[in-house]
Amino acid sequence: MDECGAPEKFLGSKVISIPSIDAKLTPEMIKPHLIRRGDQHASQPRVLSITQPTELGTVYSLKELSALSTFCKTEKLVLHIDGARLVNAVAALGCSISAAVEGADVVSLGGTKNGLVFGEAVIFLNSKVSPDFRYLRKQAMQLPSKSRFIAAQFLEFLGTDLWLDNALRANRLASRLATGLATCKSVAITQKVQANACFVKIPREHVARLRDHSFFYVWDEHTFECRLMTSWDTTEEDVDRFVAEVARL
Repeated sequence: MDECGAPEKFLGSKVISIPSIDAKLTPEMIKPHLIRRGDQHASQPRVLSITQPTELGTVYSLKELSALSTFCKTEKLVLHIDGARLVNAVAALGCSISAAVEGADVVSLGGTKNGLVFGEAVIFLNSKVSPDFRYLRKQAMQLPSKSRFIAAQFLEFLGTDLWLDNALRANRLASRLATGLATCKSVAITQKVQANACFVKIPREHVARLRDHSFFYVWDEHTFECRLMTSWDTTEEDVDRFVAEVARL
């Protein structure tokens, strides 16, 4: 459903989603879906794609990531980590970036969600996975001209502690947001706040007014669970003003 079905359209692949309470997958959850392998009449499982932090803002531990990596190697699956906000997970885990992606075959590393003007990186830790990726990149119109301007941003971002400072700030403010919202009786925090996301249920009648105050996405239109994100440029004043508006309503 997300991204207008882009993976299925551009890759011609079948996306299989696995329900999870906290958006984290385990080998036990994946195993039942590895069926009919070798059957030409069925989709053939090939890639396990996880998000770190997850779509619900939770964070895989290094032990959980290691278990998935071992499982993928055993089952001959490619492990992809979608790391649009990877640095926030790394900051939460208190480890290095390399330790956080050890065992993965491919990693997407976000730039724009972490303070870069533009630019995302796709890192192949296993070069045997897709030797033709550069052709796919060109075909999908994702090869930018003047890439030195993108590289300059990554050099500053990753070559200093800027990535960590940004991530720690965003994570800290998400915790501040959750602490403040927890005092509001009509609001229910639905997920553990482990990185820079805070998922809450807000009374439906207040959502429109709050979105005018500070834009956010309604994650579930049926329950009005909302996704509140903090970022590298969020301030304490931003958080406190939002909490005050929620309390007022």
